Amino acid sequence: MTDSFGPYRLEGRLGRGGMGEVHRAYDTRRDREVALKRLTPELADDPEIRERFERECRTAARLSSPHVVPIHDFGVIDGRLFLDMRLVEGRDLAKVLAEEGPLEPARAVGIVEQVADALDDAHAHDLVHRDVKPGNVLVTSGRGPDFVHLVDFGIVRLAGGGTRGRNITGTGTTLGTLAYMAPEQFEGAAVDRRADVYALAVVLYESLVGRPPFDGDMPAMLHQHLAVAPAPPSSRRPGLPAALDAVVLRGLAKRPADRYAEAGELAEAARAALDGSGPVPATTPAPPVGGPEHGRATWVGPAGYPPQGPPPYAPVPGAGQQARSSQPGQPSQPGQVRWDSGPHGASGPWSPAAPPGTWSSSAPFATPAASAGSPGTPRRRGRTVAIVAGALVLVAAVVVTAVLVVGGGSSGPATVAVGNPASLAQLFPETTSAGCAPGDVAAYEISTGGPRPVEAVQCTGPAEVAVSYARWATPTDAANRVLSYTTSPSVDGLRQWQLRGVPQGPYWQTISGGACQSLAAYDGVAVNVQLYAPADRCADVTAAFVNSGLPGGDQLRAVERVVPGAVRDGCGPATPTPGTSGIVPLQARSCIGADGTTTTWSRWNGPGDVATEANARGSRTGESVSSWSAPNGPRQGPYLQAEDGGTCRALLGWDAAPYAAEIVGPDCDAVDRTLAGLGPPPGEALPS
Repeated sequence: MTDSFGPYRLEGRLGRGGMGEVHRAYDTRRDREVALKRLTPELADDPEIRERFERECRTAARLSSPHVVPIHDFGVIDGRLFLDMRLVEGRDLAKVLAEEGPLEPARAVGIVEQVADALDDAHAHDLVHRDVKPGNVLVTSGRGPDFVHLVDFGIVRLAGGGTRGRNITGTGTTLGTLAYMAPEQFEGAAVDRRADVYALAVVLYESLVGRPPFDGDMPAMLHQHLAVAPAPPSSRRPGLPAALDAVVLRGLAKRPADRYAEAGELAEAARAALDGSGPVPATTPAPPVGGPEHGRATWVGPAGYPPQGPPPYAPVPGAGQQARSSQPGQPSQPGQVRWDSGPHGASGPWSPAAPPGTWSSSAPFATPAASAGSPGTPRRRGRTVAIVAGALVLVAAVVVTAVLVVGGGSSGPATVAVGNPASLAQLFPETTSAGCAPGDVAAYEISTGGPRPVEAVQCTGPAEVAVSYARWATPTDAANRVLSYTTSPSVDGLRQWQLRGVPQGPYWQTISGGACQSLAAYDGVAVNVQLYAPADRCADVTAAFVNSGLPGGDQLRAVERVVPGAVRDGCGPATPTPGTSGIVPLQARSCIGADGTTTTWSRWNGPGDVATEANARGSRTGESVSSWSAPNGPRQGPYLQAEDGGTCRALLGWDAAPYAAEIVGPDCDAVDRTLAGLGPPPGEALPS
């Protein structure tokens, strides 16, 4: 027997949500198939909700974007609110991603452009969708390109307020879906169109990568949205344009003011990044910043932002650029800068012919000793309890999700003496080859009195091309070394370099000081490489650069390259296994220690993974998720120590770097002794 609802004949349910259900239906009055949404019965009983629903439906019916499903009719039948919409055949984007996996960038951007058109139309009418997600994006794929409709404006709220902030939603539901909700939606703050921009950036991220930037259970997801900087999409899917990374990360900014103001702006920037017509900013994600919009306490997570220094991919004043005259029409005056014509050794000028030797990109791996520094004594904190309240709200309530941290008897963070960062010999084993020698770091100053690298090595490369490697204090310094040359004309026009098709970071080739020079840096890694040859040998420089056997940025992030303590005797590769959070690290190395302990160094997808893992373990064991710091130094990251199944385990991570160390021993005293001599590198020395 076919059910009926007023003049509609219900022919099958298409879906169900917190507000009600959607049916394929036949409208007997107008002789057509429609999508009929029936809301839960209790909603029609409240006259305020009913009035607001009808007002929002009238507004949605006025939208003219072709990517909004047209509304035919709305009202009340048999005591239930209903919405009659055009029936659109197709799959939702969630199903497309589940069946096909991550989309090609051009297809993902094309879908986002159409969703943005729908959102901008809604926003122009003061209508905020509040539940932008792949499940609400219908994709009709025929012989031509995808055509997209944004559906389910049923839980929107008029941005201008009204009806004392009441929202149309179902009992026992949140306004929106957790993985796509902007931070301000959890904090009870004002929500406007920029919440839809955030959600659209999550949709773009998931379309490119195959999963959203944040996942896990509710507490972990709330923490990540509020306090964890997302990993760039290309770190999870190598080969994506760096400029596209920057677009997505700006859309995912924690503070609404730091995002794109409109959905269309995000879509336009994504298209420009894809076409190569937009700028290539840094891919380092903008970290969360405390302030009036985000001052709520949460679980242990990234802190110590923002990073200091000039922004990457921006000219550095005085670094080889010309100072612009303040008077229009006046010529620019040269800045007071120091240009080096090539690296200089401690004993005199460096030339491409010296020192003698042969180029090798497969030299034995160096194993520098790790410096443990002065041992510190870990101190345990009292229990940290995370309480998620108000996630499920009634229809008449404003959404407020509170994340509280209750500490009891805290004794402060653990103190661990940090060791040394990895040397160039560890990062680039080829620098230990014959033909390489230490360089004078003063020769690499970005500007007079400006930043210098921490370490430099100079080598003779193929075809007698000179190659230098420099390790800097921060990735920003490494990038700015390259950018300091950008006011000199480019020889080959490249702005970033690639290795086996994967974008690596900023690049510039020019003729300076009578030599052809190529400078390259890696995104998020505090090193850069520079090649030199006589001015008439630029082709040799380019060929040497391409054929040098340089590692890619992903290789430079390997544990054995960046953690000195992971390459000593007794260390070897380990098989990554899922943590308590269910997240699997990208890489692991285990080292046998004294007192029956084992230390496993691991590299994760992003710093948020480590915080999520620490919080998951703390929830399971009931122990504190604390933090650790160097003696008299800033906080480094999460720290947890607990008795677990007859053994003692300690997990130590960094806020801004996707690495962790886990020490396992027969008792916590043995773990404490191992931890005191661990000598982890400082967070700023690790790649992001």
